[in-house]
Order: sequence, then structure tokens, then C-alpha cells
Amino acid sequence: MRGISPLVATVLLIAMVVLIATIISNWASTISKEQTRDVSNQSSELIGCIGTTTIEDVYLDFTSGRGKMFVRTTIKPYDTVKIGTTLVSKTGLEAPNLTALPMIIASGELKSLEFNIAVINMTACVNFSVAKLATNCHSDTSDKAPRNC
Repeated sequence: MRGISPLVATVLLIAMVVLIATIISNWASTISKEQTRDVSNQSSELIGCIGTTTIEDVYLDFTSGRGKMFVRTTIKPYDTVKIGTTLVSKTGLEAPNLTALPMIIASGELKSLEFNIAVINMTACVNFSVAKLATNCHSDTSDKAPRNC
């Protein structure tokens, strides 16, 4: 039995290396374009984040088992409330949000988010720990005593 000639083996080896290099190059190019697009989109969102979004007040209604967080923004034209916004009990439990998110808040507008405080047994003011707000631009916390306490 005879093997293939050294010339044919060299040509085949070079062809395989070129093919593999082309595949890796295309893959790396696709990944870098996706990452650039994602970073560009995030940068565009953050550029408009001049101002603040804050928790203005928290209200707890123990008879209905509901809590409300009142939020205002100075960001123009708007900010968007995201998942992660919650009321937290002293035991660390988070009240489920009953407001559809994401929620857009126009600059200067006061919006309320509603939470189910009954499921975390927040039955008295002493059970309240903190209110947490997460938006596209900012985050805020409030541990001051809620209204109705």
C-alpha cells in the first residue's frame, strides 16, 4: 500500500487550515457585531438618564392586604420601572408586585405601584423594612415609615 504524496497532503492540510480559519473568523465577527449592537442599545438608553426617579411615599392598607409605592421621575421624556421593584418585610420576604411591568413614567408624573402584602404576612407597620425601586436609569430605596402607620 502506498500513502498519498507529500504534495497532496500539504495541499489538503493547507485547505483544512484555511477552512477552519474562515469558520472561526465568521463566528468571531458575528459575536462582535452582536455585542456592539447590545452595548450601543444600552448606551442609547442611558444617555437619556439625566435626572432622578424616586420613591415619594409608601402606603400600607392592612385591611385589604395591599401596599402602594408612589414614584416620581424628573427624567425627560420618561423613565421605565422594571422588575425588581418591591416592598420588603423585616423577615426579608418580598411582596408580589400586582402592577404590570415595565411601566413608563413621564417626567413629573406621579405613578403608583401596588403590591400584595398579605402573602408575606405584613400585618403591621413594624413588619415593614424597605421599599425598593428599580428603573432603566436609577434605583432608589426608602426605609422611612409608610403612611397609615
